[in-house]
Amino acid sequence: MDAKDCRHFDTHDDLARALAAAVKPGDVLLFKGSRGMKMENALEMFREKTAEKA
Repeated sequence: MDAKDCRHFDTHDDLARALAAAVKPGDVLLFKGSRGMKMENALEMFREKTAEKA
């Protein structure tokens, strides 16, 4: 993967906002991270943000 295609986010909220803005109907996302990263928080924020778009 080319470095220009990679993005870094400092907060779960920043990640959730970026994903919610980029996701399209039919897209499939895999949320993967260590328990220490608490990716479930990012997933919940993403769900809230995509529900707001609907």
